[in-house]
Amino acid sequence: MNEREALERRREALKALPAPSAPADGWTRLQRALRRERRSRWLGRASLMAAAAALAWIVLEPSVGVTTRRAPQNSNLAALMAGSKALEDELGSMPEPEVVNVEDADARAELEDEVAWVDACLHDLGSAAPEAERAALWKIRISLQKSLLKARRPDSALVSL
Repeated sequence: MNEREALERRREALKALPAPSAPADGWTRLQRALRRERRSRWLGRASLMAAAAALAWIVLEPSVGVTTRRAPQNSNLAALMAGSKALEDELGSMPEPEVVNVEDADARAELEDEVAWVDACLHDLGSAAPEAERAALWKIRISLQKSLLKARRPDSALVSL
């Protein structure tokens, strides 16, 4: 038997195989599985954001005495947003340094990524979320912006007069 005959036999054997058939509800099952996966991914992200917001609230919120009255949350949230906007404007007005240390550039990129992550969390929460959670995220954003501002300022030891 030569190679050509062996190839013909394989070809005939392959042609004799039955055609594969897809299950009747295959697309429906696939769509259900994808929805389930998206839902579980969304729930995981939402629970992570809620945990981060709760932790930030606990860490960043100063303790308030029983007799101290708080300002309404709306004004607190508006003040936080205004403070963040001011820091954003200050960061935008700063010139980019001509020479940057690799470690400093990496740290700044990390801070910028964290600010972007907080922005995504704020966007995902939306305005219907409890104001305490949104305020906690705004506080985290301001803290990150302040750190970024410090990282972008030239080192005082390198500045000569």
